[in-house]
Amino acid sequence: MAGLVRQPQRFTHKEWTYSNNLKYRSAEKEREISQGLQNECDRLIEETAKRTEKTLKDVEKKFVDLRIANVKYWKSEVNKKLQDTSEETEILDEYFIRLKKTLEATEEPLHFAQQCLLSRLNRKAIYNMKKDSSDKLQAQHLDEYALSLKPTDELPSGFTNVPKIEPNSFTPEEWQTFSTASVENGDRQLQNSHELRSIIDGIIQQVASDIKRQIETTNRALNKRISETRSSKAKLEEHLSAIIKEISNIEDTLHELEKAIQDKDGALRLAETRLGIRKERPNVELCRDPANYRLIQEVEEIKRDIEQLRQRLHAAHASLKALCRRQLDLEEEIQIKAATLFIDEVQCMGIRESIKFSSF
Repeated sequence: MAGLVRQPQRFTHKEWTYSNNLKYRSAEKEREISQGLQNECDRLIEETAKRTEKTLKDVEKKFVDLRIANVKYWKSEVNKKLQDTSEETEILDEYFIRLKKTLEATEEPLHFAQQCLLSRLNRKAIYNMKKDSSDKLQAQHLDEYALSLKPTDELPSGFTNVPKIEPNSFTPEEWQTFSTASVENGDRQLQNSHELRSIIDGIIQQVASDIKRQIETTNRALNKRISETRSSKAKLEEHLSAIIKEISNIEDTLHELEKAIQDKDGALRLAETRLGIRKERPNVELCRDPANYRLIQEVEEIKRDIEQLRQRLHAAHASLKALCRRQLDLEEEIQIKAATLFIDEVQCMGIRESIKFSSF
């Protein structure tokens, strides 16, 4: 038994619109979060830059972690693309079944027309009428020949002592009845043929009208869908452009944060070094003077600034990843929309333009 083609998941137009709007809102939300984060980072950088500078720590470790995360992320994207390709293959199989069923649907009117044609070609009725006409013509010739004979003519032999009434002969009434029945039967066959032709013409016109109407309805639906898909693709491209611009901005913010942390690290080492050197003062000179308290305060202040900058740096990295994921989602959705447009506008409409249905 042949395997059944699994029905692909179908979505309503409402679900399709909801999905697109959800992607729009998600992109806008990510941009708003990113912009707010950038503003906060700019404010923090400006405040802390006046006090200290610091070097970036653990760059290599973070790079390795980010690389592993990126590899895992792209692996999941490839698997997802593979799944999407498999689903698209199943959709194409469904299209093949639909086309096959459409072709089969045209066989029934053809079958009816063939039956009607066979009914019209009623050989028996034609044969009976032709035979009756031939018999009458032969009888006419015999009667005319018999009437033309005269007593003085040389008569053909073999016709003496024949019975006056042939056993297989018919009375004039029977002959008249048979002839009338033959003519009436011919009239009935003609009437049946006329009615049959009228029915066939009606069926052909109805089939032609139905097919043309279905072609026009399907074309309108496809054109509407193409317009909706093109509009959705344009909106997605607008959001993608904004996301790419936002990614560039957040990358600039990351560089500024990293530089600020690097600058503050240098200032922290300087303050700690000064504090350590002053601890070497001898005897009573090891005094807790205002300078000593100010150095301790400066170290704590710089450490707090560094911690805040690191938190913002971590948040900026998270925002960058979220924006990159949103970029990939939008690019994938745009590719899907482009593939849909190619299938509907180029392939399907190109095929449908070749549909020419004429009444016969």
